[in-house]
Parts: sequence; C-alpha cells; structure tokens
Amino acid sequence: MEKEAKYGEKMIQVKMYFFTDGIAESKDKIVPKHAWTKGQLSLIANESHEIRSRRTHFNTLMELTHALQELLIEGGITLHVCDDMKRLIHREE
Repeated sequence: MEKEAKYGEKMIQVKMYFFTDGIAESKDKIVPKHAWTKGQLSLIANESHEIRSRRTHFNTLMELTHALQELLIEGGITLHVCDDMKRLIHREE
C-alpha cells in the first residue's frame, strides 16, 4: 500500500546515543570524544510511516546490531535488500 509522505517524513530514522556519564572525574564534566561502549537506540516517530517512537539499550558494541534488529522488528519495519547486498546474500531457489 503506497501513500503520500510529507517532506522530512520519507525516511525512517534510528538515532544512536553513546553514554558518557562517569568517564570524567567531575560530575558535570565530560571528556571530549570519549564514551562508553553502551548506549541507546531510538526509533524516531514518523506519522507518514505510522511509526511510534520506541527505544532499546545495548551494553556492548557486539549487542548493537542485535538491538537494532529487535528495534526494527518491534516497530514493524520491513527492510528491502539493496543491490550491493544482493551480491553478498545467497538465496536458495
């Protein structure tokens, strides 16, 4: 089912945050360009795509792709394989 989408609502957006608290010695300070390997992924709400915002956390970089996959599944997002990926993926006929 196709539908109209307003400018700025054609893309599906996921925002990634890396936590930085507790790295600097002072409570309200940061160490520039330093972050933990854990954080949060947020699926951004989008009215045209009928997406509600949701989020999930990851504790290691190894968990990042799994967290992204789960976030997309829970949001009902279907990804289509692009041409570059088709060269890498074998499909049984």
